[in-house]
This record gives sequence, structure tokens and C-alpha cells, in this order.
Amino acid sequence: LLSDQAEFISTSKKVDFVDIEPLVKRSSYKASSSQRRLWVLSQFEEGNYAYNIPMVYELEGDLNVVVFKSTFDSLLKRHESLRTVFTETEEGEVHQVIKPLDELGFKVSVIDYQGKSEYELDTSVKSELIKSIDLCTGPLINASLHRTSESKYVFTFIIHHIISDGWSMGVLVRDLFTIYNAQLNNQPIPLEPLRIHYKDYSAWQQEQLQGDELAKHKDYWLSRFQGELPILNLPSDKTRPAVKTFNGALISGSINKSLGEQLNTLVKKSGRTLFMGLLGVVNTLFHRYTEQEDIILGSPIAGRDHTDLEDQIGFYINTLALRTQFRGSDSFNELLSNIKEVTLGAYDHQVYPFDELVDELNLSRDMSRNPLFDVMVVLQNNDTSTGGQTLGDVKV
Repeated sequence: LLSDQAEFISTSKKVDFVDIEPLVKRSSYKASSSQRRLWVLSQFEEGNYAYNIPMVYELEGDLNVVVFKSTFDSLLKRHESLRTVFTETEEGEVHQVIKPLDELGFKVSVIDYQGKSEYELDTSVKSELIKSIDLCTGPLINASLHRTSESKYVFTFIIHHIISDGWSMGVLVRDLFTIYNAQLNNQPIPLEPLRIHYKDYSAWQQEQLQGDELAKHKDYWLSRFQGELPILNLPSDKTRPAVKTFNGALISGSINKSLGEQLNTLVKKSGRTLFMGLLGVVNTLFHRYTEQEDIILGSPIAGRDHTDLEDQIGFYINTLALRTQFRGSDSFNELLSNIKEVTLGAYDHQVYPFDELVDELNLSRDMSRNPLFDVMVVLQNNDTSTGGQTLGDVKV
């Protein structure tokens, strides 16, 4: 109800808004907490391209390839994160280095696939999406146009997760279309210059981690992970390898529409969200397989609670480790009440980086597993579609 929302706003804690300030230009800048973690993971074999974020679009129409290439130059000039590479100092600190566009070595490759078979095209596209990216030399993005006929292309694009996330991809697609259409029509680009960039956020984040307010968030997470931490013991017919690999496959399925509607109705009636309902289902499923009553699941969160970050491209996403402790004899409704408390607490304290939590817990190193949890639950609602935009007259 509107009256409930008004009461919530009037009784909420008031927080003064403080801008994120741009840094003075330097040769390098400290990486964020999450970037440092991904830097380490990317040193493992296969670990690098496992964190490629891929996009594939079919383009049909009179694409102006010259303008399309120029659009990417403008996009890279606009977003420093797309020109970022990484270096490690003698002291072991990971730093961001922003390269000028002319030193980055980025270009959109155009590959002629006219007259080639579907299999050859498919093989080429797949190979583009798993290209290894050198975080030290860059570029950390790769783009290719496969021309399949006079007026048809398959466009492939990858960007390393260390400089991007799901929200960022929506920003990237929107800016790409806006810039292309402006340049195609010889018009000024209708985008306001960016006041800050990812390096400024990274410094601001590290500064925030020193304050008393962040200490409260840290205390919350440490209290959630007291005592012996559970490991999800799912039954397996294979021996777990000593070192985690990135081998795997994508398995898709769907649930009955009627069942989905029943779950939606159940959570709405009880004042919970669909995400909480899904967490309840997954916890129930794993309890049935393992009989465990203490389960940790991971879930990503956008990490953009500061309004300065809405139009940014970068690795802002944070991870929430959601620990649910329950009894197998609980009803599903009791489990949902438990999960509601867990998730709302996690949202209230989401600014504390998952990577800092892992470091603080001083976990025993296990090369066969991800720290804290093995399973993530994601309610996918990031829009990386074209949003109804077009590239001139080109159908996307």
C-alpha cells in the first residue's frame, strides 16, 4: 500500500548523499577487492577464458562497417574500463592501468564467411568466444564481424569479467547503438560525458572499507559465518578432482507453467519474493539429497547502490553468501520465513565485499572448490537485449 511505503520512507534512516570524486591522473590505480580475486582466479589454466562474458548478435541489412568500427573507438574513448589492463607490483598489489586508445591494439575484425557452411561458421563463432585474454597486455575485449552474405553478419563480442558485469553489458549495448546512429547521421553523440570512471569507484570503495559504518557490515557477516562451516555433500559417482577445472556444459530445463504460477502465488500471499521462493526450493532439494540442515548458497547482487554508478561499465557486482540453517522437519512456510530473514539481512549489508569476507574468515585452502559455497542461485533480470533500438536500418 502507498501508506505503508510512506511510513517506511518517513521512518528510514537518513543518509547524506556524497559524490564519488574523480582521482588525480596517475600511471596506475589500485584494483578493487573483486578485481583482485578475479586476477588470482585468472592465473589458473582455463581460468582466464572461463570469465569471458560473450554476446552474439545476427545483423541483417545495410550495415556501415566503417561507422561500426568507428563506433567502437568512440565507445572505448568514453569508458576507461574498456581500455584497462592490469599489472602486479613487486609488493604483490594488483593495479589497473588505463591505456590510451592508440596503444590498446583493439580493432573489430571482419571475417568473410560468404559461401561457407553453417558448421564452419558455428566453429569460428565458438572459437571467438573462448579466446584467452591477456590481462596484462590487453585489450580485454574482442569483437568480430562474420559476413555471411551481402547484407548479413554474425557479430561476436567478448569482454573479460574483471572489467564488466551483467548490468554493464546493458550499458554497453545502449551506448553502442546510440553512438552508431549518431555517427551514421553525422550528428553529435547525445551522451553526457562520464564524470567518474571505475578507478574512481575502486578508490572510493577502498576508502569506505576503512570507516566505522563498514565495520558494522563486517561484524554482521562474521557473525553469520561463526562456527564450523558446512560443505555441500551432494552424492556423486565421480571422484572430485584435486584442483577445480572449468570443464562443464549447459543443461536447460523448464518447470510446468502451472507449478510456476503456484510458487508465485504462494510467495506473494506470504509477503516474500520470487527469489526467496526459489532459494527455498533449492534448499529443500539439496536437503533431500544430503539431509544437511545448514546450507550456504551464493547469489550475485548488482553492487550499484550509489547513483553515480548507473551509467558505468565495470566489475561492480558483489556476491552474497546466504547461509540457511533449518530443521528437516520445518514446513516450507517456516523455511521461507527463515530465508526471508537471511536475504533481507544480506541486502542490508550488501556493501561489504565478498572477497573481503573470504579473506577475513581465513578459510582452509581447498583447490577443488569455490570458497564458502559450490552452488549459485541467480534470478536473471539483467537486460542485455537491444531494448528496441536499431543500428540505422539494420535488423538486430
